[in-house]
Amino acid sequence: MKSANHDPAAIIYDDVVDLVEELDANCTAEELHGMAAGQIAAAKVNSDEAWLKTSAEFMDIDDSFCPAVARRELIALYRQLEVALKDPDLGFCLLLPSDDKEPVAVRAVALGRWCQGFLVGFGMAGVNRDMLGEELAGALKDIAAISQVRPDEADSEENEKSFVSLTEYVRIVVLNIFVLMIEKSRHASNSSGGETGQIH
Repeated sequence: MKSANHDPAAIIYDDVVDLVEELDANCTAEELHGMAAGQIAAAKVNSDEAWLKTSAEFMDIDDSFCPAVARRELIALYRQLEVALKDPDLGFCLLLPSDDKEPVAVRAVALGRWCQGFLVGFGMAGVNRDMLGEELAGALKDIAAISQVRPDEADSEENEKSFVSLTEYVRIVVLNIFVLMIEKSRHASNSSGGETGQIH
């Protein structure tokens, strides 16, 4: 998986598109990235082999026939996404088409697919959503609603602003869930826990 601007945590959209096409995957690049983010945000600890099996199941492919190069790229995608979510500068971004390539309606559909992938990945991790607390559980429902978005076809400034706002909202929710779940996993033996530092 090549990186942009020599940033090891950068994931290039077209590279992931090429990967899912090469594998004849039953998902989009956005859905695969979202699913991986859902796994990581749930504090799911995956070995390389466990991730390959999970991603193969999600893509509806036989992992035993996955080419070596594709396997390396899938692993790189996951590990680079881990780095991005742990970035203290909050460098994590959703993998979506570029605004200079696609109209806002296409990007809004891609956002919905990313959210669908995230929900599946988070669900596959087996997280009890009661652990999230009322605020983040509600935010997860918002992501579910965004996953069903039916965008206005008009490529207007208002629609662009709405898309940017929704994308940033999802990004912050995912980061907050990740912070919470990491704390929960670190303090699993202490049921009382402590205050979590959420991102706003």
